[in-house]
Amino acid sequence: MKHSKLLMWALNACLIVGLLAFAGCGDDDEDPAPTGLTADAGPDQTVDLGETVTLAGSATDAAGGTVILTWAITSSPTGSIALITNPLVANATFIPDLAGSYTLTLTAANTAGDTATDDVVITVEQPDFVLVDQDIVTDTNWPDLGPGIDYVVSGFLDIDANLTIDPGVLIHFEQDGGFEITSSGTLSAVGTAADSIIFTGATEIPGFWRGLLFTDSDNNINEFTYCRISYGGSSNLSSEVGQANVGFGYFLNPSRIKFNNTLVRDADGKGIAMDHRTNGRFPEFSNNRVSGNGDIAMIINVISAGDLEGSTEYSNNGTDAVEVLSKNTTKALEDNAMWPVLSNGVPYHIEANILIEADLVIEAGAILEFGSDVFMRVSEDGSLLAAGTMTDRIVFTGKTKTKGFWRGLYFEDSNNVINELTYVTFEYGGSSDLTNQLGKTNFGIGYFLNPSKIKMSNIISRESDGAGFAIDYRSNGELTVFENNQFSNNTGAGIQISPFQLQYLDEATVYTDNNGSDFIEVSHPGTSAPVGDGTWVRPADGSPYLMDCETFIEGDVVINPGAVFEFEANKGLRVDGSLSAVGSASDRIVFTGVTKSAGAWKGIQFRSTNSVNNKLQFVDIAFGGSDEFGVERANLNLEDFPNNTLVDVQDCSFTNSAGYGIALAIDAAITPVSFETANTFSNNASGNVFNQ
Repeated sequence: MKHSKLLMWALNACLIVGLLAFAGCGDDDEDPAPTGLTADAGPDQTVDLGETVTLAGSATDAAGGTVILTWAITSSPTGSIALITNPLVANATFIPDLAGSYTLTLTAANTAGDTATDDVVITVEQPDFVLVDQDIVTDTNWPDLGPGIDYVVSGFLDIDANLTIDPGVLIHFEQDGGFEITSSGTLSAVGTAADSIIFTGATEIPGFWRGLLFTDSDNNINEFTYCRISYGGSSNLSSEVGQANVGFGYFLNPSRIKFNNTLVRDADGKGIAMDHRTNGRFPEFSNNRVSGNGDIAMIINVISAGDLEGSTEYSNNGTDAVEVLSKNTTKALEDNAMWPVLSNGVPYHIEANILIEADLVIEAGAILEFGSDVFMRVSEDGSLLAAGTMTDRIVFTGKTKTKGFWRGLYFEDSNNVINELTYVTFEYGGSSDLTNQLGKTNFGIGYFLNPSKIKMSNIISRESDGAGFAIDYRSNGELTVFENNQFSNNTGAGIQISPFQLQYLDEATVYTDNNGSDFIEVSHPGTSAPVGDGTWVRPADGSPYLMDCETFIEGDVVINPGAVFEFEANKGLRVDGSLSAVGSASDRIVFTGVTKSAGAWKGIQFRSTNSVNNKLQFVDIAFGGSDEFGVERANLNLEDFPNNTLVDVQDCSFTNSAGYGIALAIDAAITPVSFETANTFSNNASGNVFNQ
């Protein structure tokens, strides 16, 4: 059978040759005339993978005309994406990306339209490793070359194109070597759990090579997944980034890098660091480990802090913290963000003032340690939701645990229902005045144009070199929730508020726990402080109110039994709306002076109000009458202009006035009619009662 097939093949071949010979005998076909144009692609070459190949093409034209040369890759190993650089020149170059055989064809063309071609074969062998000592200017893929070192990088090289690194690749950097990924370059290193990509020093000691710097590479292609980056930090990646394994530089644009399942370790400097001028971002950031770096684990900006997540581990670094820098002295957070709790109690270090102009959420358990005199401000366009839990409190503290180390947190014109502080601890603030009006405090509510709105519950505010909490006297800020808070060991008062906020206070809060001033300080330096409806409570810890302002009640106010009000010199309480101060035999309400001497304060005045709610029962009023506060100097004045005034006064005491106990205008009245016997009077300089 084999012989029969061979015979048939031979007969067919003879037939074909004969037909061709016959056809060639036609009168119309002649051999083409020689053009005199020839192409020479040069000698075949054998090179190592990754080596730059320089071609040696040439051409001749007997007619002496202009010849145009063009190179093309006409065959290559499967999967190759290698390209020729400058394919229109005789000495074009290309970098093979896979081992195997490449055929490159040189085409020569003259002005007469004649062409000639020639081929050169480039055989690419896979070496033990590839030495890389030139900038990467064309898109390049680095495959895994097998066991051991795959690539050795010499020098600090620019990546000006797309560099893709395959799983399992091991890259050694010579001393002070590294990469700078520029605005026209990207680096994609995506390994697997079984085949990590390794960036390390040729000698594995901290600070052997320089590191990886991304400058203006704003591209989502940049990625480290299942990578190990170690032993960098030989010198500054840039003047602003400093020494680090991985850095975000800055010239015109922020860089973007995905980090997943990557180990960044043993740098002679930071693990990851950003230039303070950049708004670099992490489009993805999860399950990483930053470990054993000589300096702080990470330095990032206020924008990128929201890109982090809680699964990344920070351990055994010079400082186990994530440092948050701002682009300017005060940096605005302009994008909504959530700052997660970092693993194992690792804190954020806030090293520059932060202005929150978006919605910021801080996760339960997060710790924020502030640098010297640094503050955080929530603006009218921003909000802050810091909701911890009983077991996972959020902490705002100083990097150094001394009173007055950092400045504090304040809300200015942030009238947003989102604002909430729950199970939050503030400590060691009050380095300097938060604002001129707030003074020194751990946190507070400032004012510029609009009142702020905040929920506050289960707050601990302690160790301030000023107040625990303060509200700008000009603000009508709303404490929409205020309960179960504690203010302790502050140099100043536990809280400093204006009369506008008295209605929001609760009984359960501890206001006077070893503070420098164990009062609820109520102040308003203006001529008057008009207040609306509300209930003024007696705190469970017995904290007295220190009244350092003229307070005018224009709404309906109820004062709970047991409340104590101590007035500074020449201050008083005027009622234009209504006041119901009803104590009990065991819990009397007290109005007195800070100084316990006759005339220490003005007293109480009811002016032109005959509301049925006007009641004083089981109330002690003492040491008033510093000035005429109505008809005469007195602890209690009832004025009748423009309307009659009526107050129910029973079981009260009026003592130690610099004038009268009670002074009544012509058309003012007290019930019951027998009020002089229904109440007690003693030591009033001018007498018990004055009737105009």
